[in-house]
Amino acid sequence: MLGSLAALAALAVIGDKPSLVKVVEWIDFETLALLFGMMLLVAIFSETGFFDYCAVKAYRLSRGNVWAMIIILCLIAAILSAFLDNVTTMLLFTPVTISP
Repeated sequence: MLGSLAALAALAVIGDKPSLVKVVEWIDFETLALLFGMMLLVAIFSETGFFDYCAVKAYRLSRGNVWAMIIILCLIAAILSAFLDNVTTMLLFTPVTISP
């Protein structure tokens, strides 16, 4: 938000102030809706303990080996990223990575 505000301020200083209609046209509402939906899913999954379950499963598969755990987490992230948007993958995958 600060970056967009700085860009609009720079345009105003230059003298090329866009109208409010033009600024609203620049907003990508589909992306905002996708991110909002993914944040809701992450909140719901974290309440149910899904991310803790995934973290425990990954730990058991790696048998406590740190490098095996890193490889498993990278493979899961790569598979998710193949089917989902990168930002969506990171929103879904970050709680699994930082779970205790």
